[in-house]
Amino acid sequence: MERFFYIGEGSRNDQLAQTVLDNIARCREAARTERGKELVRRIRRERILHFNPEQFILDALQAHRTLVSKEGKKAYSWAFCSGGRICVSIPGGKRRLPETPPFPTLPYWLEEVSETEWKAMKLEREYI
Repeated sequence: MERFFYIGEGSRNDQLAQTVLDNIARCREAARTERGKELVRRIRRERILHFNPEQFILDALQAHRTLVSKEGKKAYSWAFCSGGRICVSIPGGKRRLPETPPFPTLPYWLEEVSETEWKAMKLEREYI
């Protein structure tokens, strides 16, 4: 299935990336207190995620897209922060086909890049 890859540039990218990193830092800091440690245990026990950076980025960009191939395989939008830059991958073609959700309208500061460049950023990402 075709995929498109984007990496953010400029001040809007910097703002969103900083918000993501600040939220991650707050979660880590909170986990150092006794209440935080109990919360971490509960999160692990109940298999819930306290802060999901990928979900946060996709929500902020309204870039969610799920496609199902003819073979029944699902492909989802994916996002992360690396080197202070927002990186997003969106499945499927940009042309609207019947029975497929429209391709998300992305902000101007996300530049389309090659899969190789995107994967290089993925190797350097700042969270797991």
